[in-house]
Amino acid sequence: MEANPTIGLTRPIAPQSRSRLFTDAALSQMLVLLHDASGAGDGRSDPYARMAPHMALGLRFLILTLTRRTEAAGARRSEIDPAARTWTIPGERTKNRQAHVVPLSPQAIEVLDAARRLPGAALDGYLFPSPTRPGAHLEPHAITRAVNRMCARLSLPLGSPHDFRRTGATTLTSERYGFRRFVVGKVLGHTAHDGAAVTSVYDRNEYLADKRQALDAWGRHVQGLTPQDHDASPSPQRRHLHLVTAA
Repeated sequence: MEANPTIGLTRPIAPQSRSRLFTDAALSQMLVLLHDASGAGDGRSDPYARMAPHMALGLRFLILTLTRRTEAAGARRSEIDPAARTWTIPGERTKNRQAHVVPLSPQAIEVLDAARRLPGAALDGYLFPSPTRPGAHLEPHAITRAVNRMCARLSLPLGSPHDFRRTGATTLTSERYGFRRFVVGKVLGHTAHDGAAVTSVYDRNEYLADKRQALDAWGRHVQGLTPQDHDASPSPQRRHLHLVTAA
């Protein structure tokens, strides 16, 4: 080429790892809203539109499984094995293009039972169908917007669905639970980097028992953050939340 087409362009911004976490107090209040919206009853009068039950249940499932928004949004009933209590995400819907087996905690099973009773639910269709587009699943960008609206309603800095994954992973590897980062990485569906790189080519172990222990512990943690006797309309004091940034 006669001239360099990049001359005069600024250097690209160096990518920075996002480190936002939801505190237990913040997550607790968000779960109250999601539980309240999971039913099919009438909405409340407030400045924000009531979240549809399909979306509320989808978000609860996403939180409990620590999966990506695209994975949870497109989940199908055929991917669930009720006897084994697992959800197998096919490789074409995972980031690393490998099938990912997610053990389902009792709390996640409860969400699926509620989803089966939703209007429009089909025996062989999506777990969380779109309430506005027949035959389609929840739109991933709509999940992000729902989290943003929830943060706005609760006077939070804007968060994202990915912050739930980060929060769950950090909680599980903390001193409180002590799960190894390798196991949590398996829970998140990450490609393992322990040992020689070639090892992952030969090691096809799903570490299902380890992942189940971690997700069962996370399910109990989430359940413990959900008040059993919350009222339908939280007071402003109860809506005071904190979204923290890890050091």
